Amino acid sequence: MSSQLEQSFPKIKKEIILYALDYCRGDLNETKQILDFITQNKTPAQQQQYLIQLLRDFSFHFTKKTILDIWMKCNQIYADTLWNLKCLYSNLDVGQIKENNKLRIMREMCIYILGNILNSPINIKYRQINNDYLYQNLKRKCELLNVDIKQIWTDMQCNLTKFGFEKHDYYWFYNNTDNRKLARLWVCYDKWIHQQLMYCILPEIPRCVFMLKNKKWREYLILFDYEYRRIVLFNTKEEKVEVLQVGNPKKLSLEFNIHIQYYNDFDDVNTTNTTWAGLILNHSWYFRVISACEREAFSDACSVNNFVKCHYKKKKYICIFIFTYEQEFNSFYVIWKEGDKIYREAMNPYAMTLKQGIEHFKNKLQMKEGYNLGTDELTHSNYEFNTWKPPIASNVNKDVLLHDLYKYAPHYPNIQVYWKINAFFIVPYRHTIGIKRTNIIKSILNENVTNKVNIKPAFNPLLYERDLHKLKLIQDSCMVPKSSRNHMKQLLHEVIKNSYLLDLISKRPSRSEEDIKRQICYNENEVNKLVLDDKVLTILNELKILYHDDIHKQMGYPLQLYHICAILLYWVNHVIVNLETIRVLHGHERREEESIELYCGLKGVRLKDVKEIKAGYFISHVSTSDDIEVAKMYRSDQGC
Repeated sequence: MSSQLEQSFPKIKKEIILYALDYCRGDLNETKQILDFITQNKTPAQQQQYLIQLLRDFSFHFTKKTILDIWMKCNQIYADTLWNLKCLYSNLDVGQIKENNKLRIMREMCIYILGNILNSPINIKYRQINNDYLYQNLKRKCELLNVDIKQIWTDMQCNLTKFGFEKHDYYWFYNNTDNRKLARLWVCYDKWIHQQLMYCILPEIPRCVFMLKNKKWREYLILFDYEYRRIVLFNTKEEKVEVLQVGNPKKLSLEFNIHIQYYNDFDDVNTTNTTWAGLILNHSWYFRVISACEREAFSDACSVNNFVKCHYKKKKYICIFIFTYEQEFNSFYVIWKEGDKIYREAMNPYAMTLKQGIEHFKNKLQMKEGYNLGTDELTHSNYEFNTWKPPIASNVNKDVLLHDLYKYAPHYPNIQVYWKINAFFIVPYRHTIGIKRTNIIKSILNENVTNKVNIKPAFNPLLYERDLHKLKLIQDSCMVPKSSRNHMKQLLHEVIKNSYLLDLISKRPSRSEEDIKRQICYNENEVNKLVLDDKVLTILNELKILYHDDIHKQMGYPLQLYHICAILLYWVNHVIVNLETIRVLHGHERREEESIELYCGLKGVRLKDVKEIKAGYFISHVSTSDDIEVAKMYRSDQGC
């Protein structure tokens, strides 16, 4: 099939064709439509994968035509298209999203069967299925949703065989009691869990977390089962499954007791050289992840609900609205927005007051900003109740329960409300550092300065690239999701891939580069297989020394090892990481006490060839001063 497409579209790379074919689930005609679109609009090679990524991420929210139209309006720029789609998504009514009924029936049954075995692998009750009972159960669901039972039944039997069931007479039996075979069931379970509506709505739900168990942190694969309000964890090393019942497993019941608390974990700084983004669920389960984005996605996954109005009936003098409550962990939640990101927060309206809710958000924002930038000291906050949805009277008593505020809202308590809170944070003074000023030109108001100001300066190439479209393409390469969760592996893999392996080693090795690559399991197409061996890649030892430097300690360890590595190498494909690092360090300077800012440029980079820096924004240093008259001396005719 792919060979036929390769012949029809010779100018499109094979991996793009396969990527499009996978997105279209093998549908040849649909794949041709996408490839025709790419060809007709002369989509650049780099942007082709980004386009398919957008179609994959948003196909459940919008029609293909809508996504493609926005893509063209944004001049085929990934970052701009992503921003516009997220803005549209923020106003999207989840209840309007329609689900394929065939997929729904099959998904619900497969999750039920696989979830029970994984939860109780030795319970015989879940290891044998009556063939007639299963058929009648599926038949009732099909009749209810007007679906043909024949195809559903054929697919169901095929799936049971894939799961490892065998049919004998009138029963299906799963005879494997070996825990080592749970990995096979987990793969099947993972597939069907990801067919849930919420996984389509929230594509950033984390796949891997660390959970505290018996006072030890263990790594787990994680899945959110919205059918039964439970979180299912799989320990790949021990091949054991943990099931956390987060709320009432009955679908039609309401749930208000989901509680999520953020914290920043510095306990392992000396052992793992890492700060963690932590989360406490229902005051009981402690989780941590490597990035704030993953923590926020975890929180969102626990907070979402989906309220769907099914249909309306009218009988003489009685009007009956029939509603179904599907796929939820918590029935009441607050939506809040930061930039282009939408967050959801589960709350109990019967136990939380308006004042407590506002304070909860401030504390959560404090943890978020503290982890990302080290800015965890609140300076001030403000909010206007009349801008909230639904609006609240400005003179409302803040000690009122949320229940009393929203009890008259349609469909309460299964609702979502919108709050807008502005909070501003800074780096605490104890974590800032002083910069001693040396050898910088101060105010020199004399004839020499006046004369120099009138001299036309030489060309200063601050923005050697002034092509906005080209700069946006560079931005796209930074924004597209990477193939590995491990930022350090991603960074070093790119360095090695671009033939700079020796930059990661302090002394010139006696062995060949190919031997070293084999030792660290380097594979050009597999980032996660790279082994970060500090005896081979000695730069890792340098990074640990810098991480524990007294200055970084005083700052409160705001940087991760990969931040330090990116700034040390100034790696061109990680411009965004360099910018993040400079931004964090810039915020820790005592700029109000000094007349110079240290973290505003780069010098002493490891790469020897200056040509390698050209993919960024600078090709030479830029001189200026904090005195306006002196700054004019350095101004060029290019607006710098």
